[in-house]
Amino acid sequence: MRDLPLHRSQKEIQPGVFKIKVIPDRDLIMELCKRGPAIEILEPASVREKVAELHKAAAELYDKN
Repeated sequence: MRDLPLHRSQKEIQPGVFKIKVIPDRDLIMELCKRGPAIEILEPASVREKVAELHKAAAELYDKN
């Protein structure tokens, strides 16, 4: 994230911990999902839960094949 910021508001608040100020939308959720287990979303809880839900759904589809 240091080399390719998600948003112009992105700031590194401590080593490896980034903060962005945006209104969460579908594009942001998909961008976060693309990073897989390389990131952890701390807040807001709604974004954290949505990303987890999408990863779980993807894993279930993978398990069916």
